[in-house]
Amino acid sequence: MPANHPEFLEEFSMQRSRQQGAATEDFSRLLDRVHEIGRGVVLASARDVDRDARFPSEGIGALKELRLLSAYVPTELGGASAQSISGGIGFT
Repeated sequence: MPANHPEFLEEFSMQRSRQQGAATEDFSRLLDRVHEIGRGVVLASARDVDRDARFPSEGIGALKELRLLSAYVPTELGGASAQSISGGIGFT
């Protein structure tokens, strides 16, 4: 079926919508986790970090565990190869 055939275009559009929907759900779960880290790990150490003017290693470590510090690094370089898409982040 040629790429400009209406049925092909409709199927392509539906697949794209499903992919974006899944990416949006993934992003929502990721965002929830980031908020948990902020309310838990970061908040718990914030007073000490401010008082001692030190690096917030607890919060950075928690974000590192989620691989957010390497999200936009290509997979061949050890990153998550995230791509910015409308409404969220998609991981390839």
